[in-house]
Order: sequence, then C-alpha cells, then structure tokens
Amino acid sequence: MRAGLPPRGVVVAALLLPLVGLACRDGAGPGASLAPSRLELQFGDSLIELGTSRAVFSLVRAADGSAIYDVLLRWRSDDPRVAVVGDRGVVRATGLGRTVVRAEVYRDTAAGSPALVTAAITVRVLPRTVRRVILDRDTVTIAREGTVTLVATPEADDRTPLPERPVTWTSLAPAVAAVAGDGTVTGLATGAARIVAASAGFADTAVVAVSSLVGGVDVITIAPLPDTVLPGSRWGFAATVRRADGTILSDRPVSWTVRTLRGLDVAQLVARDTLLAARRGVLELGASSEGRRATRLLVVDEAFDRTVAPVILQPYDLPGQQFDDSVRVLATSNTAVPLDRFELFLDFRPVPVRETVLPGLRGQQAWETMIDLSAWDFGPLRLEAIGTDSRGRRGIVALSFLRIPAEPKGGPLPGGGRR
Repeated sequence: MRAGLPPRGVVVAALLLPLVGLACRDGAGPGASLAPSRLELQFGDSLIELGTSRAVFSLVRAADGSAIYDVLLRWRSDDPRVAVVGDRGVVRATGLGRTVVRAEVYRDTAAGSPALVTAAITVRVLPRTVRRVILDRDTVTIAREGTVTLVATPEADDRTPLPERPVTWTSLAPAVAAVAGDGTVTGLATGAARIVAASAGFADTAVVAVSSLVGGVDVITIAPLPDTVLPGSRWGFAATVRRADGTILSDRPVSWTVRTLRGLDVAQLVARDTLLAARRGVLELGASSEGRRATRLLVVDEAFDRTVAPVILQPYDLPGQQFDDSVRVLATSNTAVPLDRFELFLDFRPVPVRETVLPGLRGQQAWETMIDLSAWDFGPLRLEAIGTDSRGRRGIVALSFLRIPAEPKGGPLPGGGRR
C-alpha cells in the first residue's frame, strides 16, 4: 500500500504513545508512584498538509522533572473540520485552516480530589505541495494533422495525485507540433518535438514524433475475443485503425500491451500479435496507435467441476466482515468424498495453507492459514478455495470476498498509509 516514511521524530512519537500504560517510570522502581505534574507536547513546525497524518510527541513529567510513561492521555481537537486526533495522539488533517489540539491527564491531589493537567498546540493545515509532475507517456507518434492528448498529473511527495493543481504546457518545437492548454498536441510537420508539462516549478517531458503520413487515427477497435480463456492457451488478436469518417488506415502501426489486473503473471505476449495465457487471473489487453488506445478485459480461468463438495470457510461465511492487517482463515470439510488437495487463493494469488486437526471434529478435514493483508490495497478481495477430491475432480469449493476497511483499526498512521 502506498505510504511515505514519516520523519524520524514522528516515528519515536508513534512508538511511545501506544505504550502508554505499559512502560515504567523514569527514575522510579517497580511500585513507585509519581503524580503527573506537567505535560509537554511537540509537533515539529506545527504544520501539516491536507489529507496526511502525523503523531504528536507527548511527555508527562512529575514535579521533580522525571518522565512518566505509564499515563493514558485523552486527546481532542477544537475544530474536527480542520483536524481530528486519535487516542494515540495521531493528528489527521481533514480541512484547511487552524485548530488547537489538546491533551489532558488527571492526577490525584493531597486533598483527594483529582486535578487536571493539560497542554495544547496549534496545528495549521496547508494544501498539499506539488513535488513532481508525471506525464502518462514518454513518447508517442502521430501523423501530420493528427492529434494526441497528453495527461499530466501533479503529485505530492508520497505520490498522492493533486489533479486540481494548474498545469502549463509548452512545445519546444512549435513548428513541428503545437500543444494546447489541455495537453492536446497537433502534428504540423515531420520531425520530433519535446512537450513540457509544468506545475509549481516541477516539470515532466514527452517526445512527440510527427510522421510523414497525413491524417490522424481517431478510432481503434480490437477484434472480438472470448471473455474467458484457459491457462496454457494461445490467442491471436488484431485491431482495426480508422479515421473519424470510418476510413480504415491499414498503414498505421499498432502496439500491444498486456497488464495484469488480478493475479500474478497471468499472461504474456509471445509474438507481436499472440497472447499466451499462463495462469488464472484477470488481464487488460491494450492496443495503441498514434496516441489513440483501446482496451479489452480477459479472464484466464480453468474449467472447474461443479460436483466437488463444498467446504466451509470461517469467518467469511458471515457477510459484511472487515479485517485489519491479518486474519486467520479456517476451512472445514465433512463430505463422503475427501479432498486429496486443498488450495486457497486471494485475488487469484496462492496462499499457503496447512492441514490441521480440530478438537471435537473427528472425521472432518480442516486447513488453516494466517493471511497478511498489509501489502494489499483497500477494497474487496476475492477469496476462493479450490479442492481436488479422491476421484480426481477439481472445483471451486468455497468463494467469498474479503473487505479491508478504508482506515486501519486505531486510526490512520503517520504518512497516511497502512501499517
């Protein structure tokens, strides 16, 4: 999942705060009692960018100045529309402006009544800063009088897109290719032109080659293909290139790409126009010519036997479940025909499992595993079990979808990423 590393000081704060209530006190042996007297907060330069998260460094001191690490703090923000703060002191910027973040802890007094020790810092939320500009392509070829639209994306330092930031366009060879304010490039003469997209002092470039052909490509159509193909099969494909009036441009070259959407190394190009389907998954086949592009989704899957008896996946048989960084998966089967092989896949990627014995479930087959979700993006993940029974039949024996919450338990982390 995408996340930049927070500054070193923030890491220290993020590690200290979750340990409140567990660590010992400085300068005191076990069982010693030090009353909180002063609360110190630090938040760097008090600035944070919109949409990011950062931890407040906090330190509780006794009257003699010694540090106390076993005190639970209560946190709040004066204006949650600007920033919110979790129970571990992690501030998340939600809107532009200023707010005051406060921490407090109670201490006992000689009179027996609790006294409140408080501290506060001012937090200012700024717009995200552009740190780079990324163009959607490095090179492209068009015909004279043809056009192509380039897309430039300003990004923050953690690669978060900032699409609302203005972009200026410049052609370094305006006699060869001209560029409009929306990134549309028009070929004027044979040659090559470097197109520059800039935002907030950062820039990226693309080379547009203008061929001697006249008239640009307007439409690309990929010839029909099956929606689902078998692993190990080969498929040839073709594309038709046309102008807007329907004229076929048979002299225009077409380049092909294969991109895996779900699974791992699902397919590859073994020739300019031939696809080898390697293993189960979902892929995108793309055809490009002179800046125009067409895509087609293909599913690579097996022809499964539907008569293989199902198994029970726990806890995925309960709808609406959400999971954090890891989850234990348990599968059980109690059928007359045992499974010789049990496989588990998460979004078409294999997950190691081991057969186990469950107390009180004699005669049942069982398998278990622990899935690490920290490397997966948010959203539903396809979880399926494939079994091969003693008769040699192979089929999908369980299918469900795993939902990962948009925010980890305990709130966001510094840098805005998952743990």
